[in-house]
Amino acid sequence: MPFRRNNRRRRRGNNRRRRNTKLTLYTRKGAKSQARQIWKNQKQITSLSRRLKQAYTTHFYSNSGHSTTITYPGLVIPLVDPASMAPVFNSPFAKTYDNHCKFNRMDLKGLIQIEGGDSVVLVDIFILQLKKDTATQTRADLGDDLSGLTDVYETTGQGKWNNRYYYNTGNAVLEGRRGTMVNPDAFTVKQHRQFMVGDNAESGSALAPSTKVTNIKDGNKPFSFKFNHPIKLDVAVGTDMAGATASWKNLTDQEIEPNKQLYMWVSCNAVEGTELFLDYNMITSVNEPS
Repeated sequence: MPFRRNNRRRRRGNNRRRRNTKLTLYTRKGAKSQARQIWKNQKQITSLSRRLKQAYTTHFYSNSGHSTTITYPGLVIPLVDPASMAPVFNSPFAKTYDNHCKFNRMDLKGLIQIEGGDSVVLVDIFILQLKKDTATQTRADLGDDLSGLTDVYETTGQGKWNNRYYYNTGNAVLEGRRGTMVNPDAFTVKQHRQFMVGDNAESGSALAPSTKVTNIKDGNKPFSFKFNHPIKLDVAVGTDMAGATASWKNLTDQEIEPNKQLYMWVSCNAVEGTELFLDYNMITSVNEPS
């Protein structure tokens, strides 16, 4: 008797229909049902993405710069500087800017040449981003624009932060220190390029002057970088204390959050009177509210 009762209860329990409650949710497990649900979800995601794209417009902005006196250990340039960016292509030249935007992609092109001296120079160009965990300390040591990377000791000519934030070395006096590598705990290297440039075949001296090069590639080194930088820029208030409108376009390079800023470091071993010339221009695509 007990066996029949237990068996009957077990069969009734197995045939009982499952009901959706706040604690359990019944879903169809069949392959067709699952595929139909995935298709519906994909349609909803696509529709939402389309609406988000329609809410923003991609505009393009340019900035540029140059330097004629680059020597060891080099030059550092902040690249995220909205206040200096000029509208190009489809961007309106007279408009009201919003309090936020999102950067997309940056396209940078430049040229390195010998400005003075007769030494062959080894150049390393880095696109650097500060590590989030150590960005505050790095900026405190090197400054908002990282100009501290180019500080040298007056007596020895040695870079002050060599062996700390970067490392390079060299034994030849005319060639100087070369082969720069950066501290991985402080920087993320987004792009890097290395090359030699000079208008002489080799570093000359008073006893054995160098022969002028005849290959234009040796005296003119173009370079280019393309990279994504998906950051969002915000300002907290719409007007400043003087009543002037505040927007993302008013932000200067020093107002950008440490881990959102990018830096181009032109590291070189130009010594003994040799100087480099740099000229660059860059276009940034920006998503702005429509």
